[in-house]
Amino acid sequence: MSRSKLFAIQPENLLPITASFNIPGIANAYPNWRYRLPEDIAAMGKDPQLHAMLRHIVATRAHVRERQPTAVVVPASVATLIGGVEVTSVDKYLIDQLFAGTFADPFSYLGPHESGSGVIIRVLLPGADAVRVLAKDGKKPLAEMSVLDERGFFIATLNADPRLHYLLEVQYGADKYIIEDTYRFTSTLQDFDNWLLAEGTHLRPYEKFGAHLMQHGDGVSGVNFSVWAPNARRVSVVGDFNFWDGRRHVMRFHPQSGIWDIFVPNLEEGALYKYEILDANGNIRLKSDPYAFAAQMRPETASKVVRLPEKQPYNPERIAANGIDAPISIYEVHLGSWRRNPENNYWLDYEQLGDELISYVKEMGFTHIELLPLSEFPFDGSWGYQPLGLYAPTSRYGSPQALCDFIRKAHQAGIYVLLDWVVGHFPTDEYGLVRFDGTPLYEHADPREGYHQDWNTLIYNFGRHEVRNFLTGNALYWVEHYGVDGLRVDAVASMIYRDYSRKEGEWVPNQYGGRENLEAINFLQRTNAILQNEQRGAVAIAEESTAFTGVSHPTEIGGLGFQFKWNMGWMNDTLRYMREEPVHRKYHHNLLTFGMIYQYSEHFVLPISHDEVVHGKGSLLSKMPGDCWQKFANLRAYYGYMWGYPGKKLLFMGCEFAQGREWNYEESLDWHLLDPEYGGWHEGVQKWVRDLNHAYRDHPALWKQDCQPEGFEWLVVDDAEQSVVAFARHDGKGNPVIIISNFTPVPRENYRIGVSQAGTYHEILNSDDAQYNGSGMSGGKTVHTESVGSHGKAQSLNLTLPPLATIYLALDTSGGPYPLGSTPMTIANHQGVNYALMSRHATAVTLCLFDDDGEERRVRAHKSGDIWHVFVADSGVGQHYGWRVDGENHGGGRFNPRKLLLDPYAKAIDRLPQYRDADELAYYHHDDPRDNAAVAPKSIVVGASRFDWEDDAPPRTPWKNTIIYEAHVKGFSRQNPAIPRDIAGTFAGMAHPASIEYLKSLGITAIELLPVSQHLDEIHLQQRGMSNYWGYNVYAHNIPDKRYGSADDLKQLVKTLHRAGIEIILDVVYNHSAEQDIYGPTLCQRGIDNQHYYWLNDHGDYINHTGCGNAVNLAHPEVMQWVLDSLRYWVREYHIDGFRFDLCTTLGRTPTFDACAGFFTAIQQDPELAGIKMIAEPWDIGPEGYNLGQYPARFSEWNGRFRDDMRGFWLWENGWLGALAQRISGSDDIFRHDWREAHSSINYLTAHDGFTLHDLVTYSYKHNEANGEANRDGDNHNYSWNHGVEGESDDPAIQTERLRSRKAMLASLLLAQGVPMLLSGDERGHSQHGNNNSYCQDNPTTWLDWQQAEPELESHIRALIALRQQMAADGIYDDWWHSDNARWYNAHGEAMCDADWHNEASKALVLELQDKYLILFNANRGEQHYILPAGDWQPLLGDGLKQPNPREANLAHMSVSVLQKTQNGTKPNTMTGAHP
Repeated sequence: MSRSKLFAIQPENLLPITASFNIPGIANAYPNWRYRLPEDIAAMGKDPQLHAMLRHIVATRAHVRERQPTAVVVPASVATLIGGVEVTSVDKYLIDQLFAGTFADPFSYLGPHESGSGVIIRVLLPGADAVRVLAKDGKKPLAEMSVLDERGFFIATLNADPRLHYLLEVQYGADKYIIEDTYRFTSTLQDFDNWLLAEGTHLRPYEKFGAHLMQHGDGVSGVNFSVWAPNARRVSVVGDFNFWDGRRHVMRFHPQSGIWDIFVPNLEEGALYKYEILDANGNIRLKSDPYAFAAQMRPETASKVVRLPEKQPYNPERIAANGIDAPISIYEVHLGSWRRNPENNYWLDYEQLGDELISYVKEMGFTHIELLPLSEFPFDGSWGYQPLGLYAPTSRYGSPQALCDFIRKAHQAGIYVLLDWVVGHFPTDEYGLVRFDGTPLYEHADPREGYHQDWNTLIYNFGRHEVRNFLTGNALYWVEHYGVDGLRVDAVASMIYRDYSRKEGEWVPNQYGGRENLEAINFLQRTNAILQNEQRGAVAIAEESTAFTGVSHPTEIGGLGFQFKWNMGWMNDTLRYMREEPVHRKYHHNLLTFGMIYQYSEHFVLPISHDEVVHGKGSLLSKMPGDCWQKFANLRAYYGYMWGYPGKKLLFMGCEFAQGREWNYEESLDWHLLDPEYGGWHEGVQKWVRDLNHAYRDHPALWKQDCQPEGFEWLVVDDAEQSVVAFARHDGKGNPVIIISNFTPVPRENYRIGVSQAGTYHEILNSDDAQYNGSGMSGGKTVHTESVGSHGKAQSLNLTLPPLATIYLALDTSGGPYPLGSTPMTIANHQGVNYALMSRHATAVTLCLFDDDGEERRVRAHKSGDIWHVFVADSGVGQHYGWRVDGENHGGGRFNPRKLLLDPYAKAIDRLPQYRDADELAYYHHDDPRDNAAVAPKSIVVGASRFDWEDDAPPRTPWKNTIIYEAHVKGFSRQNPAIPRDIAGTFAGMAHPASIEYLKSLGITAIELLPVSQHLDEIHLQQRGMSNYWGYNVYAHNIPDKRYGSADDLKQLVKTLHRAGIEIILDVVYNHSAEQDIYGPTLCQRGIDNQHYYWLNDHGDYINHTGCGNAVNLAHPEVMQWVLDSLRYWVREYHIDGFRFDLCTTLGRTPTFDACAGFFTAIQQDPELAGIKMIAEPWDIGPEGYNLGQYPARFSEWNGRFRDDMRGFWLWENGWLGALAQRISGSDDIFRHDWREAHSSINYLTAHDGFTLHDLVTYSYKHNEANGEANRDGDNHNYSWNHGVEGESDDPAIQTERLRSRKAMLASLLLAQGVPMLLSGDERGHSQHGNNNSYCQDNPTTWLDWQQAEPELESHIRALIALRQQMAADGIYDDWWHSDNARWYNAHGEAMCDADWHNEASKALVLELQDKYLILFNANRGEQHYILPAGDWQPLLGDGLKQPNPREANLAHMSVSVLQKTQNGTKPNTMTGAHP
């Protein structure tokens, strides 16, 4: 009962330390200053002695004592025996505190506790008459409890384990109830969670806080409650289930984090609850749960127990849909007043809204819905902008699950959903966050920082870790669990400025004396960064009205990290302009044009929001001057101007049909205005907005370059006198759209506008069209440019501009520079083919067309920018063609018009290139006079595919479930006797049921095929009578190799694999081409534009980054576009699921490697490539070519370190323990940075370019003589080991050891964090006879021998894959491992320390995962004895395991074994194929 305020505990006093420890000083003088404690903080935190001290402190601090002039005298403890239990006066004192509701730590006293006489059980049950302790079956009595206090306190002692599962039979009068004892349940809050929550870095705090339906460790169902109230003296959860009595469920306090928690057994979904808090001042407060997932309908205020909604599947298409180069047209909606039930004026529920609202939005052409705030709020008139339950969707429209279903329906309709998010302030309602524990916890203490005088709300204390965590977690919560696609953050300006709406003296400067709220800025940056890291593509939009710099700039360069910002300046200026009478508008012309001054400082949304049609501002229609006709014409013209102006669009509901009156949140929109009796005025505006949306989405010029100056061009900016503006929008591909607005009621005839591109323009929109209730005036649906200069342009259009109208003109680009390649089309009623080729340095390009007899017809192409193109009317599908290109041959140019060239975009060719001795030199000399058309391959025009994909859908297997199988199309099935000979070794052979069933039986989820694009055999191989088997010498990137079958054969293979649930990943080669060095053939890119396609030095020579003679230069945008177009084609045409990029470093060279290179940036933002798997081979042979771990977050990488370290650990002597642990942990030392995920590492033991697994344990040296290069080729450093005999051996002992090594390595591969990849044939013991570079062995050396099999090895692999999938389902591979869910032990059962990691004599390790699985590794040359961590461990999979008891095991040498902790005595099922 001391009055001391400070209680000091020295850590070493709790530990067996006698020597002086950590004396202050310098390291050299006092080396023990840097000694580590023998236990870490986490272990020390579990010390019962420490917890006993802390409980005394908490209990004493919670006791409210009156001031006394003299020292408190505690009566001497007097002991009595009650029911065989010694009871003291201290017990009486504590019991009084319990009934008074002032005892802060009931878990230290109530429930089961060990004592010298056994286990004492104490229970507090106010009003109970009698209590018995029963066994868990509810029948067998264990003890009668003695009454220690007539108010309802009982005690008993048992001779039992303190972890005993018992029940209580409670008697109230004549009634008896059997209940669980709440105070026997341990906390579910782990030390790691406590640490993260206190630090404010827990990504998903809602997974721990709030009310969670769960099953406790011993199988009892109930609800776990957690709440943060660090300064409270006592916190109880109260509800109907305990008569709202705060004495019955007092929570457990965690002093290190300020969190209170309790598990209430047998509580069910739907229960109402609140927290009763004895605050820091001794007052009782009744609070709703800040983290509640549901709440009562206002005016009631209780929280409701509901399940946390299921995590919604990640939608990669969101990245493209929310991109700055995507069409975004947002329909802003208040769900409570969009439409109401006409019978009772009551809200529609989510189901009704899902049926009516979503179909309406889709029909109107909007891309996104933005919902006004849906977090629970007390006052309807706030429209949701004063929320008090951030995690609880308002109950006004239905349940949380109904909201999930509504959003899912929107997604199914192709509509993305944004949510208005209010985190700048909260209302002062007593049941909410205000002074939550009696102190300003969520808000600031100083009203100059914490009070919004405009809104009578409180401002969050963004400087407090826990508050930031509460808010940031909420952003993830809405995106992950409800599937919203983005957040519109309300009132950002009020958050980032301390003086927002305050006078001098009413605000507190920041630490530097400035007005910026640095803590709020940090919060926004952190939240936006986390949102992009965890849910890439989820958009964040700021409602921000000031000139704050960098709102929509990335956080990496100091921006706030939003993707978009509302352009409030543009909105205010343009609406001011529209309010003016047309006759006066010429004096305010700058209001239309000024916005372009700052247009590209941010990424903007143009908002016409709810704020413009409330609070006496009137409707949008009412702002327009003039009579009825003029009002509607003005509004249509304004919308036309808005949809044409750069920036994404937002329109509040009702504005799309020109509602006449101001918005009223208590009533439905005036839908009756669309009825015929209202003259079609409103219906006309609705049609106009619908057509604007559809035209907007159809023309990339209107959105593709919204955020780039190149996307906008003023044509008429200074015609204030006539109130006319005109501008062009560009898509970067030569397809402009021109927007002209006439803001006077006077038609303008013969109005000439200069344009940049000559040609024919079509009127695609006209707001004065009669269908919109306009006057019907038009200058013609088609207009042609004239060679009359105007506005500084050589070409111009002569137009008639309708009155008070906006018109859109689109250039007819048929027969133009895009798309590249050959495209059948119809122009001016003529069917033909448009041919287009990129060549920046060419001076002349000729299209060569060949008839069936091989006769050649030449057509000159025209140039637009860097694109040469020509439309040929009499050409069609099946046409054979090629290109001849001429230019200057200096600086690396290699033009030769005598060489027929393949189209880089060709989708079919007529033949393979024919090498003949007389012609070989003709391929590469740019001045060679001989024509090669007779031997060169011709491109073929291809039409739309007629292949029937039926209901094909990509499996989209999550990375954590992915098992990759690297295979060669020919080698896989060529020798399989179950496959007909005519299709063996082809696409059809791989699609044969025998192949598919085999892959499925192994558990393969993705097959990675070596290159299938058309490739060429190098000259030196042909001269040796060999061929390029692997296929990395590609020259026609979009064409499946004819040797494997047709394009339809490949499609059938993909469809068959998809039906089997198997993805297909293509190995693609864009780093070099088959043209090789200067001595290689001229086939395509070299002759088209050598300087542009390849990396050249200052002398025009090839820079050979790839070792293949040349390196493709993706630093040029046009070359990058060619690669991206090719990838899109494979995905679109062949439904490919992923790509493995050969020598990927070359693709990111600028010329040095850059993870932010244009190709990587573009591929991650591309909508068609958003959902596919990307795998990088992270090296080339150029300077700084090895870049493992340095690729962008979307990419996974072939991890050669995993291969080498696994081989080193299992096959080489001594050491490698640390390397094994790092590789098994997903190589987190390499990949765990910059938001990369655990699937970044593609783990493999062997691949096509090296030893097979069989050869790895059979040969210590390479044997590549068959390649004809005197064994000089291939890698000499393989970490292989022949187990004593080089090559095959008949010795059974050696064969056994080789098999044991392979099985151990495969277990390490298939159980490691990351994505495992198997080499085809390794499961069957395939051998290449020591050849580790079999690129030219198109023969049985590389073809799988299906007559040979190793059933034990196959069975082992099947069992491992099945086990991995089981572990994945248990969440083992969901995220990076950390000390809380992955622990490493030595063989003695001790946590690994530095000395253990550096113990080169040991090669034994134990890995414990999620307290559920145990993996034993033994690479020693003898059997290893293990002491296992605490728990009942039973064998699950592995060889050579002996287990005398659940805590000990002996494991044979060169083995891996997996054990599983039993739950409630249930033994795990041993995996099929295992040998425990």
